[in-house]
Amino acid sequence: MKRNVAFGLMILLSLLMASCKTPQPTVEFESTATTQAITLAPTTETLAAPISTTPVTAPAPDTATPTVAPNLPSGLWSVRAYNTNDANIILVNEHIAGVAFCCEGDTGWIDISAQLNNEVNYLTFVNVNSATGAKWGFSLSHNDTVVWGNEGESGQPNTLAYVQTIQVAGDDSATAVDLKDPNKTSLAGTWTAQVKADDVGLLLVNGVPVTGGFGEGFGWVDISGLLYAGQNNIIRGMVWNSREGYSWAMTVRNGETIVWSSESSGSGQTGEVLYTTVIIDGDGNLMSR
Repeated sequence: MKRNVAFGLMILLSLLMASCKTPQPTVEFESTATTQAITLAPTTETLAAPISTTPVTAPAPDTATPTVAPNLPSGLWSVRAYNTNDANIILVNEHIAGVAFCCEGDTGWIDISAQLNNEVNYLTFVNVNSATGAKWGFSLSHNDTVVWGNEGESGQPNTLAYVQTIQVAGDDSATAVDLKDPNKTSLAGTWTAQVKADDVGLLLVNGVPVTGGFGEGFGWVDISGLLYAGQNNIIRGMVWNSREGYSWAMTVRNGETIVWSSESSGSGQTGEVLYTTVIIDGDGNLMSR
């Protein structure tokens, strides 16, 4: 009996030892987990690649490559003065572009395209009359189409019988404007100006023609309403000559005190023989001559 029990125990022990040598499922699971971990690593790197290729530097600002503002008037722009008595003057951005003289003078069409800029363009048309019977005719054309014009007459002597400013914009529009600003405060004092010229002279205050004329001109003209407190005031004097000799005498004063004057003469030059700028600051002081 004891021998049978011992034999049975030996068989059971052998079976137990054999089962201990069988591979365990946990080993296979760990191997699978390891394989998955290896597979995930390159997948993560692949997803990151597109991010790394995105530009990391900001685009250059617009100021890095300056360009001209796209508001330069396009095409052919021309002006004409005709039907003249005593003088019809055309200004382009405060420069004389042409003058027609009495009687019935005609400048013909003047191409001003090259004189326009990509900022603000003002064309000013002025009739200067030294006696009775002022007459004027002015035209502005764009690409050979008249876009503005005015004809008229006046019996008022010794004055600027007609003044009109046209603004030409970058969209090729032409609009009548008034450069006077009644909302601004005038400089203290009584400011007057006088122009004497041969052939013809003109004085502008902050873009507005205020006086001019031939020979002895119109005498003293009040310009107080166009000089403003708190800002620089731009005065421009110009003379146009179409013959041999020319001369001018221009004066600006406050009360009886002469603030600025210019006088000269010459010959052998035609066109705009004088163009000068004077600045009166917001306190009434002369800044430049």
